[in-house]
Amino acid sequence: MFALVLDQSGIKIDKKYPSPECPPGFVRLSVQKAGICSTDIQLIDGLYAFKGVLGHEFVATVIEDNCDSNSNIFPGDVVVGEINIACQRCSRCKQGIRKHCSNRSVIGIRGHDGAFAEEIVLPIENLHRVPRDIDTSALVLTEPLAAVFDILNKVDITPQSTVAIIGDGKIAQLACRVLTQYTAHLTVIGKHQDKLARLPAGIYRQLVDEQIGTEYDLVIECSGSTSGFHSALNIVRPMGKIVIKSTYRKQLSFHVHDLVVNEIEVIGSRCGNFRAALDYLAIHNNSVELLQLIDAEFDLSDAVNAVEYAKRPNTMKVVLNMDSPVYRAARDP
Repeated sequence: MFALVLDQSGIKIDKKYPSPECPPGFVRLSVQKAGICSTDIQLIDGLYAFKGVLGHEFVATVIEDNCDSNSNIFPGDVVVGEINIACQRCSRCKQGIRKHCSNRSVIGIRGHDGAFAEEIVLPIENLHRVPRDIDTSALVLTEPLAAVFDILNKVDITPQSTVAIIGDGKIAQLACRVLTQYTAHLTVIGKHQDKLARLPAGIYRQLVDEQIGTEYDLVIECSGSTSGFHSALNIVRPMGKIVIKSTYRKQLSFHVHDLVVNEIEVIGSRCGNFRAALDYLAIHNNSVELLQLIDAEFDLSDAVNAVEYAKRPNTMKVVLNMDSPVYRAARDP
């Protein structure tokens, strides 16, 4: 099969990559579309020692299941998938925190081939069937949207809460669209005027340099930069909360004194609530405000150029299309 593969020499299209085996309890999927994430780019740049097929944001069609007769997923179903593959045996799995399984693999990131390919296999418990009337490009946003909804699992936000989002990239843009439904006092703080301009109308936005003397109940750090964390410390009120969505490549350095004296609560947030994300997409189906975050679509055969495009400054989401006529022509012998 066609696949975008990361190895010691970098990324390349492999036209004869082996199709994945489908062990018991797993489902074989035909990938329709997949989104290029900042994590994918960081993996290419050496974030982790991952080798194999990249990609973890996807929508796909079920083509085979190797599950028992009680399966509620059937061939032909359109699905999205959670990225953590749990062992089901360790103490964390038994406590119900599968995304922190001690032995987990993570699709396209750790120990399991990802979705930048014609096919992928996943455990059936990772899959969520989706309505067929939701735009497939919008469905690519399910995984990052789910990560945003995890914020609401970690903190309470009321209409009176003062909330700041630091960052103006993909996660920040999605977080803004979700959290504006929960508070009337939301500010997005970024470094790029053109990215801030892509926020929905009515959202209060500021450049980092404009932040003077403002204090917030809650700060969501989505910038991906260590400077974003320091900005969060500067603007959160005493006894306020900081939720970190960033994974920093550089080591973070700060004085714990600032947290202790001001009694600041710092909360990490990673993967999230797929059902809440799908409900959001169903309500906002074909929303221009969502689809405008997708800057380009490339055929899988042109995935190397797609990654380069995704690296360009100010680019939001880039999508790989595995089932376009152009792609089918490119892969035919």
